[in-house]
Amino acid sequence: MAYLRRAEKLLAKAMDEPGGGISISEMDEYVREENARRNRQEADAEAETAEAGEARRLADVRMSIQEVDGKPIVVIDTDQDIFEGAERSEYGKIVRDYMREHFRGQEVNGIKFTSTSEREFTLSRDSQRLFGRNGEAYETKMRAGTELDNLIQTSTFIRHEEARHPHSYNADGYNRYSVEFIVDNVPFEGQIVVALNGNNAMFYDIVGIKEKEAAQLNRSMPAGVESTSVKDSAKANSQTRDTFEAAESISETSVSTNSIRDNTENVKRNGQKSDTPDIRYSLSAVDDYTEKQYNDYGWVRVN
Repeated sequence: MAYLRRAEKLLAKAMDEPGGGISISEMDEYVREENARRNRQEADAEAETAEAGEARRLADVRMSIQEVDGKPIVVIDTDQDIFEGAERSEYGKIVRDYMREHFRGQEVNGIKFTSTSEREFTLSRDSQRLFGRNGEAYETKMRAGTELDNLIQTSTFIRHEEARHPHSYNADGYNRYSVEFIVDNVPFEGQIVVALNGNNAMFYDIVGIKEKEAAQLNRSMPAGVESTSVKDSAKANSQTRDTFEAAESISETSVSTNSIRDNTENVKRNGQKSDTPDIRYSLSAVDDYTEKQYNDYGWVRVN
């Protein structure tokens, strides 16, 4: 505590010399040194806090991404306390605020988060549909909003598709990526949608979120019991998948499954969009399906 000892000496000197033994320059020097000391102390405290915060963030990332059956799966557990005590109708605003604070302006594997990302993820047709028809699925989607960076890191490329309603941010269409994650020990799957414009890729939405089929069966039936309705449901799901896969065979033939970081430019060659669209990246074969079929099969249109 050198500054205290110096202050004591200055005080003693002033008392010994009532006529004013402390010069103005000495007092100024003392004040400057004290201010400098306090500034250094505050800077050290801020640096220590920032370092600790980054360490916690990295620890959260490591804990959130776990390996299940050889695949990286995101466990949705980061900052889930922000939803405590909130009504479902408040989830959207909570997540928009969270995305603005934690993700806006950030880039993960070449994919950027913007204010449009915040709006689309929480207010898209998919989110509105879930809010009105399947509240639990809506809550699951919103809760996943705290792990969007980790979900991007663990996703896998599916296909490219043209935008039905082009805007400045999706002039070159969309890429879709499959992703799996766990909420409250229940596994889910969905598709990340990334909007493309030239060399820019923007996080747009996560659609088609649903419990994995095995999890649904395990949760609905006691161990070792399989009812006729479950068998029929499994058969119907299989037929639906067959129909969907047949409709998509044109779009996905010969398309390899690659990491998200290697595929944000799949529709471009040397930075230019091809004049002749590659049929592997086109969904025109399924564009004529009726709205009822989209609803029956659980398909989601992207605007």
